Amino acid sequence: MARLLAFEWDAREARLVVARTTGKSVEVEQAFTVPLAESEESAADGPATESRGAELGPRLAAACRERNVGRCQALVTVPRGKIELRVLQVPPAPDEELPELIRFQALRQFTSLGEDWPLDFVPLQSADPQQVRVLAAAVAPTVVDEVRQVCEALDSPPTSLVLRPFAAASFFSRFTAADRCRLMVELFAEDADLNVVAAGQVLLLRSVRLPAHDRDAALVGEIRRTLAAARNQLGDQAVEAVMLLGGATELGSLPQVLRDQLKLEVELFDPLDGAQLAAEARRSLADRSGRFAALLGMVYDEAEERRHGIDFLKPRQRPIPPSRKRRYTAVAAAAATVLLVLGGLIAWQFQGYSRRLADLQTESKNLDGPVKAAEKVRGEVAVIDAFTAGDVNWLDELHGLSKKFPAADEALVDVATFTSRTEGGGLLYLEGYVREPGIIEKMESQLRDARRQVTGSGTTFDERQPEYRWQFKERIVVLPPEREEAVDE
Repeated sequence: MARLLAFEWDAREARLVVARTTGKSVEVEQAFTVPLAESEESAADGPATESRGAELGPRLAAACRERNVGRCQALVTVPRGKIELRVLQVPPAPDEELPELIRFQALRQFTSLGEDWPLDFVPLQSADPQQVRVLAAAVAPTVVDEVRQVCEALDSPPTSLVLRPFAAASFFSRFTAADRCRLMVELFAEDADLNVVAAGQVLLLRSVRLPAHDRDAALVGEIRRTLAAARNQLGDQAVEAVMLLGGATELGSLPQVLRDQLKLEVELFDPLDGAQLAAEARRSLADRSGRFAALLGMVYDEAEERRHGIDFLKPRQRPIPPSRKRRYTAVAAAAATVLLVLGGLIAWQFQGYSRRLADLQTESKNLDGPVKAAEKVRGEVAVIDAFTAGDVNWLDELHGLSKKFPAADEALVDVATFTSRTEGGGLLYLEGYVREPGIIEKMESQLRDARRQVTGSGTTFDERQPEYRWQFKERIVVLPPEREEAVDE
């Protein structure tokens, strides 16, 4: 029998679940929240900042003492916004070598990954048998230290630090048919997680910030952008339904708004319906029940000894080989005997090998000049090939984008980054601001065509801007001519 304490926090509140496991069965003893913001009004005055471990730990410890929680095993989630995430492709390799291969590739492609950053990954389906696709995630050591500070104050050692969308998807998939591709929507005080899930696997992760006013309209726009990104990244696998996590009190009129505007099937799932929880606790959490899916998912995975999808405290690593001391001792003894027997033969042959080695060294030295000349030519050819493969006329590209970009009174670009790719084509990153969030969807639709693949990475409300208050980030893939022809076909 084990007692588990699953918790997470954001700028507004901390959420905690206390459970007892017996075998693979789970009994949820308590589920409650601890307010962190001073008030709704003060939190709305400016961007909310999440409590640090040294400040948060004592507050959660006091709340647990009031409820006689005691010492437990701690399970903690980390949100999408605190990690770096990439889809990586590597050559096929044995399972024991894959973790090191993924980390090597991640060090080249991640923006700020360090040697001491915990990194974990989950395999993805790949249409190319010559490539292994994985979804890799890394978290800064400062985030792990913060979690350990909180767990130390709670006197509950941390056993898992799980990426929140994977824990929520694990719990959600226990109660729904796994043969459909759904967009799972989790609503929090100021944010929302939009995750595409199929067969219990998280295929696409997004975390967006929502305005305090007109939340439903902003969420509809973000869902549409997520569906567009899913079409670009998932190919033939289309999102069939939207799944809202939460109860009727929490969701309000949102389900009907989504049905009317998205023309998609909208399903509802209350995570607390899948847990054995006291009626009083269930009533107290009626307006935020959808926020507990990830915590319940971690608890049930732990009880069933199921590996968490992304766990930064237990990342996938090369297995430690078993001790082979006895075997090595026997092999060494046998080798010593063989060496004694063959020692005379080796000494007799040594002189002949030495003469042959001298001849080969002389021959190798005579080939040094031609080899160096060939290597120089090969390097020059490689540089020319790389330049030709990444040949993009950026002036023409800018001219074409400018014609399709929204008017100056609707949007402006703050940062533009151009990169040619060695395999052909290029990447264009745009960062800027728009007057209204709906302009982003319009802009993406206008820029997207057979030559350009446009993917948005979220919308941020920036009240410091006088007129253009919505920040956007767009990634535009410019296909090379041969890829463009393939798309047209």
